[in-house]
Amino acid sequence: MINQKFENANVKSYCSLMLEGDFQNLGVVIKAAMSKEQLNSFSALSGGQISMICICLILSLQEMNPTPLCMLDEAAMFLDENNSEIVYKMIKTMLEQNPIQMLLFLPQSSNILYLLAEKLIGIARVGKNEISTVFEPKIVKKE
Repeated sequence: MINQKFENANVKSYCSLMLEGDFQNLGVVIKAAMSKEQLNSFSALSGGQISMICICLILSLQEMNPTPLCMLDEAAMFLDENNSEIVYKMIKTMLEQNPIQMLLFLPQSSNILYLLAEKLIGIARVGKNEISTVFEPKIVKKE
């Protein structure tokens, strides 16, 4: 399913997941690359590549076993503007098929993902005592 998401988004990446270990120490070995023939260890990938694979994995799991709530903590932090737009399209497609409540904790560089929200609630720490303040964020759309 992850590779199908890459293909649908025209992302030239391939990922393999393999279970490793016995029942008590079960783990997942993740490898990825630009082609099936040159798979690298997950630890050898860039931050953006790891983010893209993790987001595709989360969306695939959500598709297989939907839950009413999904929380992504700075999921697009290491993505450039182009890949943030790709992730936006993937998440939007998932939400069209399976509406859920989604909490996104995003750096300012991921503004396009805010467009997915029907309602935004901003929280920021301000002042010397860093007291949290709730505000209504404004989204500036690119023309």
